[in-house]
Amino acid sequence: MMNFRLSNFLWGILIGVLLPLLCFYLLYRFNYAHLPFTRYVQMLALRSMISKVLTITTIPNLLALYICMWFNKDDCMRGVLGGTMLMAIVMTVLYFVY
Repeated sequence: MMNFRLSNFLWGILIGVLLPLLCFYLLYRFNYAHLPFTRYVQMLALRSMISKVLTITTIPNLLALYICMWFNKDDCMRGVLGGTMLMAIVMTVLYFVY
C-alpha cells in the first residue's frame, strides 16, 4: 500500500484555487439562491461581470497567505500564491472572452 501525502506546496495550490471558487459559490448562495447556478453564471456573463466577481472572491487568499506566514509554512505560502496567480490567468482569459 502506497502512502500518499500532499506536500505543503500542493496544499497551498489547492487552497489558492479552491478558496476563491468556494467564495464564488457562497456569494451565489447568499445573494442569488433563488436562481439556478447556471442562470447566475449566465447573468454574470451577460453583464460582463464574471472576471470582476472572481477577482473579488480571491481576497480570502490574503487570509490564507497570512495564516501560512504566521505558521512559517513557506511552501504552503508559495502554493497559495501560485494558485492565486493561476486564478489571475483564468480571470484575464475570462475578461477578454466575456
